[in-house]
Amino acid sequence: MKTTILLTLALAAVPSLALATPVGLEVEMGSYMGEEAFFVVYVIDSEGRYAKTLWVAGRDRAYYKEMARWWKYLARQPQDLDAITGASVGSDEGVTLAFEIDEAMLNAGYSLRIESAVEELTVFAEDAVIPLSDASRGQTIEGSGYIDFVILNY
Repeated sequence: MKTTILLTLALAAVPSLALATPVGLEVEMGSYMGEEAFFVVYVIDSEGRYAKTLWVAGRDRAYYKEMARWWKYLARQPQDLDAITGASVGSDEGVTLAFEIDEAMLNAGYSLRIESAVEELTVFAEDAVIPLSDASRGQTIEGSGYIDFVILNY
């Protein structure tokens, strides 16, 4: 009995052992004039509060601060971005992202928010917002800026 309790407490104390669900996110950029877009995909709770960054498209950190809303979140809750950073994406191009989301976030009011920017052009703080729910699975969600649409799969 003592061993079971200690093992349970040890497992509960290690967040990396939380149940995670593999998630795919297809991001299709619309047509626009300008450089390749950089964007960030992060999780927000039901109140719109930042929870975690999942992906950053664009490796040049000098432009991250242009996505001011996310940059403020990151300043308050620093996170190592090296393993979750990839190439920026150009006009009429697409990318499929893969990451894991804590199972407790699914169907619990959490959403993915995508903030996007293009050098010397407008920043879209909410280019797309995708609820992490069964109802959103496989649905085409339109973007409001540089993103044409996104599709969530898990």
